[in-house]
Amino acid sequence: MTFFSSLLSNADYSVTRRLAIVLVLFLSACVGPNTDQAASNSTGSPNPTPGTSNPVPPPVNPPPQSTPTPVPTPTPPSAAVGVFEGYGNQAIGGSGQVEVLVTNLNDSGPGSLRAAAAAGNRVIKFAVAGTINLQTILYLSGPNVTLDGFSAPSPGITLSGNSLQIGGNPNGPDAKGSNIIVQGIRIRNSSDKSILVSYNAHDVVVDHCSFARALDEEIALTEGSYNVTVSWSIIADNQGPGGVLLSFDTAHVSMHHNIFYGNKDRNPILTGTYIRNYSSGPPHSDPLADVRYNLVWNYGIGTYVVSSDAVVASGNVVANLYKNDASTNPSDVVVRAAYGLAQQADAYIAGNIAVHDARGCAYSYNDVLPCFKFNTVNSMSNVAEYAVPPVTGPAITNHQGLLDTWAAVKAGAGPSMFPDDAEDASVRNAITIPATSVFTQPWNF
Repeated sequence: MTFFSSLLSNADYSVTRRLAIVLVLFLSACVGPNTDQAASNSTGSPNPTPGTSNPVPPPVNPPPQSTPTPVPTPTPPSAAVGVFEGYGNQAIGGSGQVEVLVTNLNDSGPGSLRAAAAAGNRVIKFAVAGTINLQTILYLSGPNVTLDGFSAPSPGITLSGNSLQIGGNPNGPDAKGSNIIVQGIRIRNSSDKSILVSYNAHDVVVDHCSFARALDEEIALTEGSYNVTVSWSIIADNQGPGGVLLSFDTAHVSMHHNIFYGNKDRNPILTGTYIRNYSSGPPHSDPLADVRYNLVWNYGIGTYVVSSDAVVASGNVVANLYKNDASTNPSDVVVRAAYGLAQQADAYIAGNIAVHDARGCAYSYNDVLPCFKFNTVNSMSNVAEYAVPPVTGPAITNHQGLLDTWAAVKAGAGPSMFPDDAEDASVRNAITIPATSVFTQPWNF
């Protein structure tokens, strides 16, 4: 008989019970905790490390894993196609390319905009804000460049004193000057044009910019440039011949949701000139331009389409709002012209509104003979509407929609993500969107 069996046989019930409890406690201390119970504790914590008598419970929020976070794959450039509207809708700029940072406002040298713009395949961003005084023309070399004025701190970037030029190869098409996006900048007081797009440059977008007081045009699209969009920009107070020139084999240009203000002429001018010498761009039978949803204010001559040099100018002029504050010259809102001995231009003209009886006019030979007025600003169409890439906006029969769109242009054109400078503020303050009653005035229909 063992010691424990002898003890149990001779003890009374209470003693036996006490000894049994002692025995269970002794055995529990020797064996260790019940691992099944530990694995199913209420906190859901994992089992303790074997051999650890007092395991430390895991933290409620465990620290991050030591595995490095993978670098995100850059968005492929094709993802940007279609961001812009109109003929420039294939432009992707520097999407997916290296970023180059402008760190000072110097005209040249390390960290300058000129240094950043000296090569293609890049997105140019700004760590500074203010005015860059250009001593010479600033060439934006391509291909595949975005000039991102949006990236600057407030109040943004202004170029002053000279032109920004986007150009390809004068000897024929190549990659240079292609796939360029310029956004969110101002150009003031250029000694030539504010911006020039030329020599086979194509797939170009100029968006939410502001141009003023240049000594030549504010914008010139020339020498075989094509597939260009100019959108949501302010083109104002030109000191030379006028706002925007489209000429010399240019084709496939969309100008939408812009403000033209205080320009003597070229708001814009669509000119068919020369046989194509520069590019293998669109055929001459295609429209030169599509002009719609713009505000044209306080002008000398408004929008006109003019043929010359054996090339027929053509395009759509649709849903633009015109108001001329110069009471001595309330004409020439939309002009379709046969210039010189050239064939008459082809224009589809519809949905335009002119405030205060600013009627259309067609010029005859060399602008010398009298101007033959038409009854309304929309009576000069001589072709059906050209098929063009779509631009978002209301139908010309949606009067309130047109007023709302023009009000949005007034508020949003230019680098409107920044506070207005004095020029942009003056332009915006001078524009008043009319009431729906303007659509029923006799000079509009």
